[in-house]
Amino acid sequence: MFLYANKTIYSIVAQDILYIKAEVDYVNIVTSEREILILDSLRHWNEKLEDLGFVQIHRSYLINMQHISKVYGNQVFIGDVTLPIGKTFKEEFLARMH
Repeated sequence: MFLYANKTIYSIVAQDILYIKAEVDYVNIVTSEREILILDSLRHWNEKLEDLGFVQIHRSYLINMQHISKVYGNQVFIGDVTLPIGKTFKEEFLARMH
């Protein structure tokens, strides 16, 4: 897929996305190589990527389940990054893990 940000078009593969963070009217798409901030909604990305192994774990986070290193309590670890699991998303997240 192609993403337009800062007058630049980036080519990324969905499987390379570690997680996506909502930031007001923007989303920050985080890969192991870069972060790309684009004007869009987390809801749009959730609909676009849910069939590709992505799950929303918090009102601000959508993660690629392929990159989870561990889950501890109400936290998901993706590499060195710790992300919170929201109460309203925890049950669906745990069901998707099984």
